[in-house]
Amino acid sequence: MTGTGINRKEACSPIQSLATPKSSVKIGTWNVRTMYRIGETAVAAREMRKYDINVLGISECRWAGFARMRVQTGETLLYSGRDDDAHLSGVAMLSNRKAASCLISWSPLNDQIIMARFNSRYIRTSIVQVFAPTNDAKEEAKDVFYEQVQKVLDKIPKHDIVILMGDWNAKVGDQQDGEEGVVGHHGQHGERSENGERFVELRASNNMFITTTLLPHKDIHNTAKLKVPEVAQSFKIELWNRFSCLADDEANNSDDHAQDVENDWKKIKQTCKKKTAEKVLGFQSRSSKPWISAESWKKIDDRRELKRKIDSTRSDRVGEQLRNAYSTKNKEVKKQLKKDKNDSVEKVAEEEQKAAEQGHLKTVYDATRKLSTKKGKTMDMIKSKEGVLLTKQDEIQKRWKEHFLEVLNHPAPEDTGEFGDEDVIPESEAIIDVDAPTKAEIYAVFKEMKNRTAGGLIV
Repeated sequence: MTGTGINRKEACSPIQSLATPKSSVKIGTWNVRTMYRIGETAVAAREMRKYDINVLGISECRWAGFARMRVQTGETLLYSGRDDDAHLSGVAMLSNRKAASCLISWSPLNDQIIMARFNSRYIRTSIVQVFAPTNDAKEEAKDVFYEQVQKVLDKIPKHDIVILMGDWNAKVGDQQDGEEGVVGHHGQHGERSENGERFVELRASNNMFITTTLLPHKDIHNTAKLKVPEVAQSFKIELWNRFSCLADDEANNSDDHAQDVENDWKKIKQTCKKKTAEKVLGFQSRSSKPWISAESWKKIDDRRELKRKIDSTRSDRVGEQLRNAYSTKNKEVKKQLKKDKNDSVEKVAEEEQKAAEQGHLKTVYDATRKLSTKKGKTMDMIKSKEGVLLTKQDEIQKRWKEHFLEVLNHPAPEDTGEFGDEDVIPESEAIIDVDAPTKAEIYAVFKEMKNRTAGGLIV
């Protein structure tokens, strides 16, 4: 059913915009190492909400097959893995409610490439998430991968905003001559690797910029130079000069009144829109309850803190101790998550047993569906006659129309198999006996039946 004055195409198309001139969108990518483990999907969704990310590309999710599903906390997950049920590699996209409502189409190419297209007010956005072969992989595998990426880019409409992201397993290094529009001044990892050369060539041939080289990154290793007295003194002088300039700018700032007006406007807007809406309308409540306990989240946070300390330490001895502590904490997290999952299953089973005793079949059905090992997948794609996967809404509707026209509009058969009055059936051709069975025939059937089988009553 569609609204008044809205055709089917408009009703099926997304009504929200992922990006507008007056709003910002956060898009990120993360190599999670694996999501084929209890609780890893919930952890990824929690990190996504923590940093307020709209679309999160995931590499090495290790899920087999491809599907679209909705996680318990409301995010939409698109994933593409291997076809041989091997839980290796795999890519995915996790989007919040706003981004999911803007999704136009998506294509699971293989276990290394997935593409999604989102609606925006003035221009569409195509996001490609990849998981590239490592630098030690075979040259044939690398050639095939980059050829597939190029084919995906060629199929994207030329007016779309294209975001190509993921784990490229490449070292770009510093900017070289002729790469001003491709590589920035803040490349990392020193010398460029072979995968880095392929990556830069791909970006250059498609007129794309490597944004990770645009801004400087935090370099935690160069602080060892501060142990040299001359370098430390130079650093102190430079730091003092910068703070002095900052203090002078603060003293000469004459826009205090404008800043106060801006702050007052933000307070008024927040009070009118947010506070009033919360008091009058409230929030929509979800019936689903998280199965991960607060104790598990506490251990996950402790594990993240240990990982942060490992990345920031510069002592080999302390680093070894932190890695051992991280390994121990990681085992505790896995054990606690398994316990939470088992407790959640037992609780649902108890509720199902009580509902069955009271005759509440709807509750029994919902609990059985929840305990099922099958995931809530949504297959919103079909294949054409040539076996090509169709992902666009108009192509899918056209294929369904074509299918039903072929199925429901067969030509009338020439021979209907009906006999007219003038047709006479020879007695020699009547091979079916339609008379009532005799008692002898019935007894013969009873003798052929197995023992302890109810044969009925002979009248």
